[in-house]
Amino acid sequence: RQQTLFRNSLFAERRKEKERHRYVDQWIHQMKTPLSVIELILEHPGEHYQADLRQEVDRLRSGLDQMLYSSRLEAIETDLKAERLVLKPLVTSIINQEKRLFVKNQVYPKLDIAEDVYVYTDAKWFRFLVLQLVTNAIKYTTGHGREVVLTAEVTKGQVVLSIQDDGVGIPKRDVPRVFNAFFTGENGRRYGESTGMGLYFVQQVCLKLGHEIELESEEGVGTTCRIRLVGGRAHD
Repeated sequence: RQQTLFRNSLFAERRKEKERHRYVDQWIHQMKTPLSVIELILEHPGEHYQADLRQEVDRLRSGLDQMLYSSRLEAIETDLKAERLVLKPLVTSIINQEKRLFVKNQVYPKLDIAEDVYVYTDAKWFRFLVLQLVTNAIKYTTGHGREVVLTAEVTKGQVVLSIQDDGVGIPKRDVPRVFNAFFTGENGRRYGESTGMGLYFVQQVCLKLGHEIELESEEGVGTTCRIRLVGGRAHD
């Protein structure tokens, strides 16, 4: 029995290591693209290339951040600082960080969160969660006048943060698998540059933090992601 348990544990570790190598390989391949673009821009310097250069630097920053957080995920327990945080300024700072991405894709954020709503979470890891969901929403909601709406609903001892877009939506057959590692689905293949790990990391972080994550989507209509956290309103 001990030998069987050891063998199963060994196989599980080998599978995790194989997945890690696969993700690193995909990540390296994706980072080559912005580096190649930057090299081309530097061969023809000029002020009119600054916007393109900034865009590629942002892509590198985003990719490096995801890799950094993925490497910390297994030891997340040693990196947590749970505290009571006011939700609106935290979400606002995340939106401001991605301001250029919103403008570039002609997508506009709409924030509907009361000033006195608070949640219990880790600020750094919560930023990672919301950034992943917001950048996904922008990516699949390109087009003039479209919006990404962030709202917070307070129930008994719980806050539900919703991130809703009116983008391309996810095909019904893909929805049950969006949190699986390396699953890119039809949209990932159509729009490219997807490792299939973003939503997987989001789910894993939520599990570690004790939050709940759920996703609803309809093709051609849009997608809504909800994070359920412990929290409330200051006057309650």
